[in-house]
Amino acid sequence: TDSDVAVGSVNSDLDNTARAIQFAIDNATTEYSTVRVGPGIYNSSSDILIDSDGLTLEGPNAGTPANESRKNEATINRTVKIDNASDVTVDGFKIAEGSRQLTSGVSIQPGSSGADGITVTNSIIENMSAAGGGGTSDFTFGVLSFGGNLSDVTITDNRIANIGEPGGTQGVAVSLQSLTGTTAGTGATVERNTIRNVSSLNSTRVGTGVALRSNFNGNDSAADIAGNSFAGLGIAVSHPEGDTATVDRTDLATVVVDDPGLTNQQRIFTPTVQDAVTAAEPDATVEVGPGTFEESVTVDVPSVTVESDTSATPTVVGQSSVAVSIESPGVTLSDLTIQNPQG
Repeated sequence: TDSDVAVGSVNSDLDNTARAIQFAIDNATTEYSTVRVGPGIYNSSSDILIDSDGLTLEGPNAGTPANESRKNEATINRTVKIDNASDVTVDGFKIAEGSRQLTSGVSIQPGSSGADGITVTNSIIENMSAAGGGGTSDFTFGVLSFGGNLSDVTITDNRIANIGEPGGTQGVAVSLQSLTGTTAGTGATVERNTIRNVSSLNSTRVGTGVALRSNFNGNDSAADIAGNSFAGLGIAVSHPEGDTATVDRTDLATVVVDDPGLTNQQRIFTPTVQDAVTAAEPDATVEVGPGTFEESVTVDVPSVTVESDTSATPTVVGQSSVAVSIESPGVTLSDLTIQNPQG
């Protein structure tokens, strides 16, 4: 084999096999910088730490998207932590809670010098329930970056599910902070991920699929977010209104909201029209992307406009006797197809 180390496992409650992964990572060199891990369950009393540049951690399903037919998994029951390192790839694993609760599946900490070239791909990341990811008190994450500037990060072809504890933490499947790339391909690429069942803390702190946090250097950051599938959450995507983020709006509605906890207004994309209307403030505009929304909508926010985003005419298919109920003054509906098969 051309790998540095091939690590095999037996299922065990001991952390010896996970230590073998860490040993291989710690002894990787520039010439031999791929650690290939065989199928099995890798338990550990410590996180898996990657703290050197140019390392690839490759599981048995490297190259195979999470939703396709896969080989037996290499399951890591601890957080994979990328600390102050660039050009790192994690490919083809299952990362999930075992006997210990986890605050995140993959934690990227660029440090004061920043990091770039981080890829998390073809992996299953699920069942995270502990509070405290990224030093917070009540968040749980699938993939998290914090603590330094980050550019050229790629999150693709993963399945991220069951993130957070309903009523106990706010779940975020992918949270990327302080992106510094300002053109396409230099900030973040988040594509073709399946994101399911991300919990809400309360009615205002709702489960979120992809969250781009403010760039504290004051520059707009770039991101491409496309081809992802969302279910079982309140917000599919959120990003500061000033960022140059490109979001595939198919089957999503979007609105700009104020968030008192952040320095910018946030543009949020929701999987239902109702979620966007509920989040909207008076005089806001809810833009509905192309697709068919099978739901009944109640508009109870004054002077709200609900309209097509102009890319295509979306269809709202009512699920009760009234497809769209207007309960506040000054509401405008524009360029929508409204159907009511039950009325």
